[in-house]
Amino acid sequence: MKMPYGKFKGQDIDKLPSGYLKWVAENFDESRGQGKAICKEADEEYQFREKTGTHFYEEMP
Repeated sequence: MKMPYGKFKGQDIDKLPSGYLKWVAENFDESRGQGKAICKEADEEYQFREKTGTHFYEEMP
């Protein structure tokens, strides 16, 4: 699934930084458009990274 809007619009959810995935899973409006599916995908990817220790984070400028 691709992120439909925001800072990472058009990017695959599994390529997004872990911190952003966590934020999406906790804060995204599930009642808006694809919100529920995006929250689910973001949470599943974040939980997978938690289990496997494969987190990655956005590099700061």
